[in-house]
Amino acid sequence: MDRAGEAGFVEVGASAPAAISWYTDEFYGRLFNRGRVDVRSKELLRLRFSKTHGCWY
Repeated sequence: MDRAGEAGFVEVGASAPAAISWYTDEFYGRLFNRGRVDVRSKELLRLRFSKTHGCWY
């Protein structure tokens, strides 16, 4: 809960720890946490991702 803000993501990821590690460290980490994308674009991408997979933003 502390890291992801909700438990569903972590529960699903528990069955595939390598996939979760790749997503959080490689994909998401590189895209959002290493300064390659400006803040406004980050928020627009997050909103687009959430709408794409049906998550309530």
